[in-house]
Amino acid sequence: MLGYIDIHSHILPGIDDGSADEKQTRSMLKDAYAQGIRTICATPHFRPSMFRVSLSKRQSAFELTQSIAAEMFPDMKIFLGNELYYAEDGFDYIKDGVCKTMAETRYVLVEFGTSIDYTLLKKRINRFVMEGYIPIIAHIERYDNVRTDIERVEELIEAGAYIQVNAEGICESSFPVRKFVKKLLKYELVHFMASDSHNDTNRSYNFDKAFSYIIKKYGESYLDKLMYYNPDKMLNNEYI
Repeated sequence: MLGYIDIHSHILPGIDDGSADEKQTRSMLKDAYAQGIRTICATPHFRPSMFRVSLSKRQSAFELTQSIAAEMFPDMKIFLGNELYYAEDGFDYIKDGVCKTMAETRYVLVEFGTSIDYTLLKKRINRFVMEGYIPIIAHIERYDNVRTDIERVEELIEAGAYIQVNAEGICESSFPVRKFVKKLLKYELVHFMASDSHNDTNRSYNFDKAFSYIIKKYGESYLDKLMYYNPDKMLNNEYI
């Protein structure tokens, strides 16, 4: 088994609505490691209207998480990014380095309002591309106006977006969400599967069921693509 890469995790202690403290971060790292994760891209929310965190505090939390991981699991790597909630001034924050791209690459993990108009969503994806970034749409299964028409996912990919689904979307969400995610997998419209972990309880590392489903349905090579090869290309700033 390859050392898998989780590209979406709120594992930094005391930064947003993710890990509350160092103890919880340790527990999350332990869970991640037990499920085969060897690299994590920490992606605290970037939404100034809701989460106001100084750059120094975020950097300290990142460095602390790196040191904890190195102590617990020497082969675990931690990178820094953000989960950007789209706003028109978001690009200024990215250019200024206040909002982090994924591990200093051109990739940006971005989320939108769940009821966003599809035409507007596509327009915003186009803007990311025009600005020179590679957008990864976080948890695509949450967007009402995309879930109703799988062809819209294809159009977003053609526009330059990459698609991330949460592991829980495969086996532990509502039936419409599970059906949609499984359809995306069937037609190979998913580039990344991630934990979107926030804690060690109700939003913990939850890959086991999803891993089992994908291996049984499509084989281990498909899982390797979602959890290692595609994320590795992202970390190396390469197109998928």
